[in-house]
Amino acid sequence: MRQFCLYVNCSVGNSMTIVTSARDLRRFTPAHYGDDPSAPVYMVAPLSWRDRARWRAAMAEGGASTYPTDEMILDAVKRAVTDIGPANLDELLSTVDAWRDYVTLITDAVKSVQQGETPDYPEAPAGLPDRYAAIETSVRAHPTVSHLYVQRVRWHDLAAPLLAAYGLRGWEGVPGNDGADLPFRRVQDTVPDDLLDRIPPRDLQAIGDEVWRLAQVGRADRGNSASPSQSPRDGRTSTSTDAVTHGQSSASPTSKTRVKSSRSKSGK
Repeated sequence: MRQFCLYVNCSVGNSMTIVTSARDLRRFTPAHYGDDPSAPVYMVAPLSWRDRARWRAAMAEGGASTYPTDEMILDAVKRAVTDIGPANLDELLSTVDAWRDYVTLITDAVKSVQQGETPDYPEAPAGLPDRYAAIETSVRAHPTVSHLYVQRVRWHDLAAPLLAAYGLRGWEGVPGNDGADLPFRRVQDTVPDDLLDRIPPRDLQAIGDEVWRLAQVGRADRGNSASPSQSPRDGRTSTSTDAVTHGQSSASPTSKTRVKSSRSKSGK
């Protein structure tokens, strides 16, 4: 029979106390387990203001203090295309602008959902996702674009594990080396790395997503819901340029949209 492990550090060091109130805790099983009766159950909680401050500090320390927004990526793509100077520059810039308009419509639809509405998601103009994906792929190695994707990778690598470290309060069904349930613990108000390492990567991402979601719900309850909810997968709304583009197209450059410089090797 499973024994539910639920502890919280009451001060510093290894001093532990059992949580006596579960008012703010959520019992959570990642969706990818489906109806598996042996799936682990995680107990997560909204981050306190102190937890949020510590999370931001840890992200900054890891070089992931900010996540490049869609606007930043699109601006960088336009600068890169302009710098390369292909013969069909105007056509390519027009495609980037059209993609920006479409992403804005999707973002507005997501905001409406978060406000309890049920909007119709707009369809992308025919061929637009492929055309934009080809442009972005062609310039991704350009310095103005590449450093933004490096920042995104850092965010992806750090956000969910750190959110789990601060927001996870207990679990059941996480096996130890002997096959028995692994005891849960927190040290100095965080889950130590040796326990985080025992959580399957997909679970860790799902836990981070759930902690982030709870933080956004709490913000909305406080009347600060002007900003759309974001996911630690991408650091902002789920309608990211990267996600929408590469989730719907092959992102393979075509001869029509590949960005090639019209300048000669001599620069003339």
